[in-house]
Amino acid sequence: MAIKSSVEKYPVSWLKREDEEGKLNKNISIQRKEVWDAVKKSNLIVSLLLQYMILRSRPDMGFSGTEIMSYCDDVKNGEAEIAADEVTAVLDYLDAALTEKKKHLKKVHVPVVLFVAQAAKEKEIVPEDFGMRLDAFFENLDPNGEYMAACQSGSAKRINVQLRVKLMSEILDAPIAVIPEKPIDTDASDPVDAKGTNKKAKK
Repeated sequence: MAIKSSVEKYPVSWLKREDEEGKLNKNISIQRKEVWDAVKKSNLIVSLLLQYMILRSRPDMGFSGTEIMSYCDDVKNGEAEIAADEVTAVLDYLDAALTEKKKHLKKVHVPVVLFVAQAAKEKEIVPEDFGMRLDAFFENLDPNGEYMAACQSGSAKRINVQLRVKLMSEILDAPIAVIPEKPIDTDASDPVDAKGTNKKAKK
């Protein structure tokens, strides 16, 4: 998924490595743009993960600047904490659920998707099933409905964040999605029994 791959693509050591290779001195205007792009992407990832963590530990909050700063103070003071391995686990779960880039996975949706994915993981919904439920949710969204209205102006307000969480969480109680079986490649001369074991045709 893009969130995890972006974190891996732009580690803290990235700038140092580029400088050691001498690239920063060869074309400073291009390199400044690359550095700025990396910083912007890193800041976006941190922002999205912070919003997800707020949903996990402060579900009654929104994503306004004041609320985010308040949460950061709580983290600094040890009053809010989510283990790093839990964040990694939900990212791995989403990697398995979303095996290709999705147009509907915009930044306004990502923190809520992460939160609902964590709930799906805890309910032991398999990643493939969750991915299909998520696709169906976005594909069937009414452009003039409640969810999309909560994504427009004022999307960071508490009432809009909580409405998006409520509506997307409904996919957890939907009927189990039917996951298509993967075709088994077999030789025409080798019939497959009910257990999928090839049996050579007797001569």
